[in-house]
Amino acid sequence: MLLSNVILFNSRLNAGQIEEFIYLGKAEKSILEQIYSKMKLSARGYHRMLKVARTIADIDENKDILVKHILEAASYRSIEDKYWRL
Repeated sequence: MLLSNVILFNSRLNAGQIEEFIYLGKAEKSILEQIYSKMKLSARGYHRMLKVARTIADIDENKDILVKHILEAASYRSIEDKYWRL
């Protein structure tokens, strides 16, 4: 059995797979757009935040990413910027 196409970790999703496997509702898209603008995220940063939000939703046992998951992912991003950005 070949497992090379199986994704075991959200961090392994590429941009195309994010579009295919991560669905956001209207409220979630809206809050993510606001965060994207306010935090001046790059496309890479945007995708990283989506993957973190997906992981948070998985831990929370939700099939959908909710606003609270995006906000939690954004909070980790702000901590990263504060303490690790050179």
